[in-house]
Amino acid sequence: MMRCIAATVALSLAVAAPSQAQPSRPADPSAPKPTFGAHVEVVEVDAVVTDKQGRHVTDLTAEDFEIHEHGRPQALTHFQYIVLDSSEEKAHPAPLAAQAPAPQVLRPLRREDMRRSMVFVVDDLSLSFVSFYYARRMLTKVVDEQMRPGDLVAIVRTSSGMGVLQQFTNDKRLLHAAIDKIRFGFMRRGSLGALYSVVQGLRDLPGRKSVVLVSEGFASKDDLGDPYPADTFVRGLVDLANQFSVVVYALDPGGLRAQVGGSTMGVTVALDDMHRGMAALADGTGGLLVADTNDLVAAATQILDDQKGYYLMGYTPNDSSAHAHGGRPVYHNPKVVVKRPGLGVRSRRSFVTADEAKKKPLAGQTPYTALVKAATSPFASVEIPVQLTALFGWDAKNGPQVRALMHIDGRDLTSEEASGSHEAQVEILALLLGPDGQPVEQLFVRAATVPVPDAGSDQALRYGVVRTIDMSARKPGVYQCRVAVRDLASGRMGSANQVVEIPDVRKGRFGISGIVLAGPADDPRASPAVRRFRRGMDVSYACAVYNSPLDQATGQPAIATRVRLFREGELLPIDARLTFDPSRVADASGMPAGGAVRLPLTLEPGNYTLEVAVVDRSGRKKRPVATQWSDFEIVD
Repeated sequence: MMRCIAATVALSLAVAAPSQAQPSRPADPSAPKPTFGAHVEVVEVDAVVTDKQGRHVTDLTAEDFEIHEHGRPQALTHFQYIVLDSSEEKAHPAPLAAQAPAPQVLRPLRREDMRRSMVFVVDDLSLSFVSFYYARRMLTKVVDEQMRPGDLVAIVRTSSGMGVLQQFTNDKRLLHAAIDKIRFGFMRRGSLGALYSVVQGLRDLPGRKSVVLVSEGFASKDDLGDPYPADTFVRGLVDLANQFSVVVYALDPGGLRAQVGGSTMGVTVALDDMHRGMAALADGTGGLLVADTNDLVAAATQILDDQKGYYLMGYTPNDSSAHAHGGRPVYHNPKVVVKRPGLGVRSRRSFVTADEAKKKPLAGQTPYTALVKAATSPFASVEIPVQLTALFGWDAKNGPQVRALMHIDGRDLTSEEASGSHEAQVEILALLLGPDGQPVEQLFVRAATVPVPDAGSDQALRYGVVRTIDMSARKPGVYQCRVAVRDLASGRMGSANQVVEIPDVRKGRFGISGIVLAGPADDPRASPAVRRFRRGMDVSYACAVYNSPLDQATGQPAIATRVRLFREGELLPIDARLTFDPSRVADASGMPAGGAVRLPLTLEPGNYTLEVAVVDRSGRKKRPVATQWSDFEIVD
């Protein structure tokens, strides 16, 4: 077993290089997402076309567009319509009040499954108290009702660290935890520096990215007419966002207000001036400014609907001045014109390129940096299949703990024979990230030796390599457990991540540990680290109940239990119960509980979820229901 050390890790914000876009006719939602290459030879422009009612127009062809640069028409080299949100992909409806919701279990998001990537940047350093309240309520509604399958979302604060990529998730528990971290503050200062860090962090994420700035704005001049540096900063931020294919939307949560002014750094300024910088950011990157509305949910919906799709077109500049010399940046100013009457078009106002030969290649990164990137990327690396099971537990002395069971597929490790057996050399990085995406604890193991069965044997197909990692969470909350492994001989990498929610069981609070799920001991695939079961197999589940209430008359635990089975949110019939040992109700490590179930033969192969819930029947607990779940796979 590995021991973890508490340390701060410098997290890189880059991910693996994106794939190349393919020119074609209007794209299918399942088509690979394009990227925007910053090449001198070809400039790619993305544009949104709307009618007079603001609705997206999606049936245009290349003949309906013209692109001009420096007043000269440019010939299109390719043209494509990219669908990000189709009408078939709807947000999951809220469950009926009378029915307990199914646990939300999400598989690692693959690049090809991603539809939209959005960062909500909440300017908590300048929001008024009223705006702060409505902004939090709006974000909660967006997460619960507006997120679609394939959405990758991050919620960051201007007052917090800007580790953007490690906060990207499609898990609503993490997003709600991020919303809960938003607090009202009395510091009144700008948000542009934080916004710059966010855009910089999105550099290598594939496709068209969106940043939604939730702010009351920032002034460009004081009462004496002296300019703040915001104007220059905004122009530089627009150039940076356009270079990295980031569209900025601006949303003022202040509601309808008379044009009497606002306050920034103690200076009274006009509202139109406060919005001017936000409007410049949105207009220069092809986004929208939404302000002067009391319906923030409708405003957020307008912004999200604007990201349903876009036209992607490219051209080769025919101006000789459009070539980089000596690494100096080149500024392109393409103007997109749509020929069909009555339509409006929004696109990036500028495009910045530089001499590609002067750029530092990603290949120059160190092996450790590559491992950090794999661990913090929102996408799982699959060169070496890695499976992760993260379990919550409580230690009476050290507090909340996370035990991570990491299973590495032995078939993809480069092994050498040593003393009659096969061994592989790997590097392992494990991270525990808090609700703000910052590392709480890390472990880096250099040149670890792991036993690998003979690649040609049945053992290699069944066993793999299992490592156990214990990490201290320090306090309750929603955490991300992330692991990455690199084969030293081949350089191949694999990564996995899982969200673990740690309840607060301090001071006698009611709670339940993570669930250990396992099949027969003679089947390695049915171990708690792998959880691949066959139909008809007997599967056991075990957990610990903390601070169980007692019936004053009998001295026995006053709890009720429930075990449910789900597949893709659908409740399935199952004969399963949870039993417990009342003699250990006062055990500091928790009262043991568990049971077993025989998986029905009628179950189809696929991914399933077992949920265990314990209900306080005493009526004395503020949170009467404690729930945990574990996912598993049924295989033939």
